[in-house]
Amino acid sequence: MYESGVVVPQYVLSRVFRKRDTITDDVLGDYHGYALTGEDFADFVHVFAIALPEVTSDTVLQSVHHLAGITLTRKVIRETVWRLVGNLERLQAGVPSRPWMSQAAKEWVPVQVLDYQRHRTYDGRAGGLFKLQVYAGTPCPLILTQFWTMGFMGMIARRIGFSAPWGRYPYQHPSELVNMRIMVLMDPEKCYQRRPGFSDICYTSGLLKWNRGIIKKRMHIDWKCPRGFQVECNACPVGYLECPAATHKDTYGDLKQFSEVENKNEQPAVASPQ
Repeated sequence: MYESGVVVPQYVLSRVFRKRDTITDDVLGDYHGYALTGEDFADFVHVFAIALPEVTSDTVLQSVHHLAGITLTRKVIRETVWRLVGNLERLQAGVPSRPWMSQAAKEWVPVQVLDYQRHRTYDGRAGGLFKLQVYAGTPCPLILTQFWTMGFMGMIARRIGFSAPWGRYPYQHPSELVNMRIMVLMDPEKCYQRRPGFSDICYTSGLLKWNRGIIKKRMHIDWKCPRGFQVECNACPVGYLECPAATHKDTYGDLKQFSEVENKNEQPAVASPQ
């Protein structure tokens, strides 16, 4: 519990992702592409509820009734499953998990930074636009876009795993916040026009471990660039869909100019957002 007085939940995100993918493809895969009504929709709800431990069919129905008659693409099902799995304790308590419309109370939720773009506001403040994926909690799985000033970025960096400039894990560039995981305090007073907003940040031991793992790769601590590039990760053209140390999503440009050293080792598992 931080100064906000709101308890910080201990989400195990690997379990959330694993259950989300299993239910989406293995449990509800046969419903992809169908618009269900009547008994077929009731069957869908029943099968869905069985896959969620200690959750009643009625609670699932109240959470997904808006899907009746809508074509259930894989994307629709995946996002619906993610929302419910990311709020499993609430469902087990009989509280439905409906699509986010407003923030009822302050709530700590885990997010991952997906993207950074340099930006300057109309009043001249320099900073960046960041996209954040909500991984659990009532706003799950929304993607937020927020402007952060340079000072705010530095504050966040120090609180989620980076060290002081003279330390072992110095923060050097705003793009290094990409792929970092953070707990943010969703605040009703910061939400407007049906957009979630937060008023504070913190981290858990699990999120700190994730962040430090990526930071160490970028600092080449006990890790070597899989392509043998002699360039800072925040200046590398390779995206995080191909490299766990990357600071942006997509690979761009001519990679040959960066190939200082040939490295034919097997690519490591990526650390891309889920």
